[in-house]
Amino acid sequence: MATFNSIKMLILNRTLNLFTNILRFIKPTLKEIGIYASIIFVELFVIRIFEFTYLKYHLGFGISYLLFEIKGIYYDFIFISISSALIFIPFLFLHRYFPKIIKPLFYTFNVIVVLIYLILLDYLRFTFTPLDHAFFVYPFNEIIYITKTSVTIGFFDILRYILLTALCIFVAFIFLKYSKRFKLLLVGIIFVFTGTFLAKNINPARKHYSNELSFNLTINKLSYFIKSSANYFLGKSEITKKDFSALVNNYQHINNGFNYINPNYPLERTPDTTDVLGSYFNLNSEPPNIVFVIMESLSSAFCGSNAYLGNFMPFLDSLINHSLYWENYLSTSERTFNAIPSIFGSLPYGERGFMELIHPEFAVNHTTFIQFLNKNGYYSSFYYGGWIGFDNMGNFFEYQNTNFILKNFGEKYSKIEKDKNGFSWGYPDKSLFMRSFEVIDSINKNPRFDIYLTISLHHPFNPPNREYYFKKFENRVSEIDIDKKIKDEIINYTDIFATVLYTDDAIKYLIETYKNRKEFNNTIFIITGDHRLGLQNSRNNLDKYHVPFIIYSPMLKKAVKFSSVSSHANVAPTLYTFMASNFGFKLPGKVHWLGSQIDTSQTFRNRNILPLMKTNREISEFLSNNYFVSGNDLYELSDGLNLKLVENPNLRDSLQRNLNYFKLINQYITQHNLLLSED
Repeated sequence: MATFNSIKMLILNRTLNLFTNILRFIKPTLKEIGIYASIIFVELFVIRIFEFTYLKYHLGFGISYLLFEIKGIYYDFIFISISSALIFIPFLFLHRYFPKIIKPLFYTFNVIVVLIYLILLDYLRFTFTPLDHAFFVYPFNEIIYITKTSVTIGFFDILRYILLTALCIFVAFIFLKYSKRFKLLLVGIIFVFTGTFLAKNINPARKHYSNELSFNLTINKLSYFIKSSANYFLGKSEITKKDFSALVNNYQHINNGFNYINPNYPLERTPDTTDVLGSYFNLNSEPPNIVFVIMESLSSAFCGSNAYLGNFMPFLDSLINHSLYWENYLSTSERTFNAIPSIFGSLPYGERGFMELIHPEFAVNHTTFIQFLNKNGYYSSFYYGGWIGFDNMGNFFEYQNTNFILKNFGEKYSKIEKDKNGFSWGYPDKSLFMRSFEVIDSINKNPRFDIYLTISLHHPFNPPNREYYFKKFENRVSEIDIDKKIKDEIINYTDIFATVLYTDDAIKYLIETYKNRKEFNNTIFIITGDHRLGLQNSRNNLDKYHVPFIIYSPMLKKAVKFSSVSSHANVAPTLYTFMASNFGFKLPGKVHWLGSQIDTSQTFRNRNILPLMKTNREISEFLSNNYFVSGNDLYELSDGLNLKLVENPNLRDSLQRNLNYFKLINQYITQHNLLLSED
């Protein structure tokens, strides 16, 4: 018995000695981490104070939002804790073998962290959204172009970065100097062990926030960027042919309303021949001219029947009263890159948007409504006031054999006024329309398919005749009947809503000019937004895609408002059959459309199964009949595109699986050119 007790004591003593030696070995490193973690925590606290005052000044939100900055301190703590846990082993090694380089390494790292965080704040200010892995998705030349045209960083901005970095470091070291009583070893232990167990809580859940602004203020911008980037690079997967066959069966089973004809080409099906639009028109015998206007950032938030920010487009609202109008209509993505292929081809999204798949040396085989009209005697044109290489638009329209692509405005027209860095996004909308009439008259072709993509309603929101539209905004905001709180917020976006009013005048110029042209009586105008305007005060995650869809023509029998849900993916299937049914055009025997025809129900319903692509090219949002999935959150859909959070894990998981089927199919067919089989 004595021998057994002796063995127990020996084991206990050796264990204690081992633990003591380990603690003695790691104690200097833990203390060092305690010092550095405390410094960065204090610096982030200083940045939180600056962040609130800086963004409040530029975005104009109320003092109540300070609560979210305070809550964000917790996520700063989690970020530092996880970072401390990750660097513990490397620091242990450096402290043992290269102790002299630790301090210079940390000071360099410290400055870089503060500077990056301040840059991320400016990104949020300019784009109304925190930066995520989108940085790695855009081609490098487009990143440079976006930076030049959207982010203005001058001498005083650089000076601000330097002064704020110095202030953060100064406050942190003052705090450290007068906190000697603080147990830095204990601080290091807390940070390291907290980071080990709380990694999954690095970002808050979006569902707990009523709007984008409150979420964006709460998050640690740097950890949000790092986590999103890590998920992007680590989340990619390869699909085998065996996996592909099973995916096709699952995908086609979910979309069982379509007549699929080729398991090797999962989207290939026979077209629906039902004409859902023809009965609303008194059509002429000859094919009509079609004018398609895709307006930059045109949002249902400020025009139409659901304008909860107030009606700031009086002309477009008057046009809606004489049009076919879909009030619950959606874009298929948060940015322009997906609008054109969705509208004219109901095409899949690829990894970065379908237009990125089209290059002179290789292109994914596909057809579009542009090609369809070209084959039936139309003259097609594309008018855009910006750089035609953006989003690879030039290559995409050249692949469609578009007859004319506007590339030159000449000296008669001036670009949107340059920002303080000397950059301009392109030509304003009215100039675009004026230039197009010059081209149309010089070409003198009929029937025509004219496509416009406008540009004015985009950062830096600088309309021509700026003083006039700022005054017009003041008059308009005093006239409209909206909640005072919303009105106060809108006033902080004077430049944006003044540009909205300019855009409304530009579309008025287009329509009024057409009314004086001989082809007007045989013209159909289709107007929609490429995506919603990216403001902070969207009502919910689906609101980011809410745009109007308007069909106007003197040939319409009457105006009709449709409350059913439709999207950009429904446009091409609808227009193909409209033209085939009324003008004898032959429909293709096989198509590759994601969507069905547009829904003409005047009561609210949703029959769509629609994946949605975010700015960062992530497909994590999914509309399926009466439900909407956003990340790990499930919502029930109701009239007005309102969402109600639903706790139903089984249904959520089922819809997420359905979304995943699409994502994998979308990836595989665009990578292997399996969209359209050869005849």
